[in-house]
Amino acid sequence: MNVAHKENYSLCLVFPMGIEAYPFLKRVETRHRSKIGKAIYRECFFEGHRLLVVRSGIGPDRAARSIRSIDCHVSAFISVGTSGALTSDLSLGQMIIVNETVNARDPGDVLASDGILVDRLAGACARIGQEHIVRRLATNNQAVFSREDREALNKKTLAGAVDMESHSIALEARKRGSVFAGLRVISDTLNSGPLPEKADFRSLITNPVNLRHKLSSFMKWRHFIKQFFFAINRLDPVLISFLRTI
Repeated sequence: MNVAHKENYSLCLVFPMGIEAYPFLKRVETRHRSKIGKAIYRECFFEGHRLLVVRSGIGPDRAARSIRSIDCHVSAFISVGTSGALTSDLSLGQMIIVNETVNARDPGDVLASDGILVDRLAGACARIGQEHIVRRLATNNQAVFSREDREALNKKTLAGAVDMESHSIALEARKRGSVFAGLRVISDTLNSGPLPEKADFRSLITNPVNLRHKLSSFMKWRHFIKQFFFAINRLDPVLISFLRTI
């Protein structure tokens, strides 16, 4: 299957989830949409820039497959989305400009980001007053939530934050001869605690009568969703600032 008629692209933004990409997609024009497996590909246009936007799905395997399915040339890939803090100095909504990715299962497997892309992303943050830091990012094959596990992962990998896709995207970009960088926003801090139970969320949605019996679960989900949307709504201003200067 072809992605956007085998056009060549100078830039591809890769988001794990559609909900992370949605604020940005509202700012650009989508001219072509296609789907391969679980991944969705959009040819987008913004103020003279044509770019490819991919919703890869969650996890390193899906991220890698989404890149391998692109059968046209892409000069640069940027992994965009949320991440969890591994250190106490990172706060909710702070942007991580990824200068290195590391495989959480193999700390010796480290890939450097493209220095020019890192500088341009940092500059995009600075122009709009977005708090940011340039730091290493670990990629794990499953979510890491407890403070104990996060501190252990920081010690093992020397990474400031963790996600589930960026290192796989960086590896596939290198195989293609493309450059890579990452833009990840902190959606949960070192002290955020575990994700609320999905079963409780489904129960609250399907049977609102349960709300008064599960008020604690409702409040946990409300807090999590509020933090998540606060974080993802900080991504698209940085991306627009970045596009306006390349």
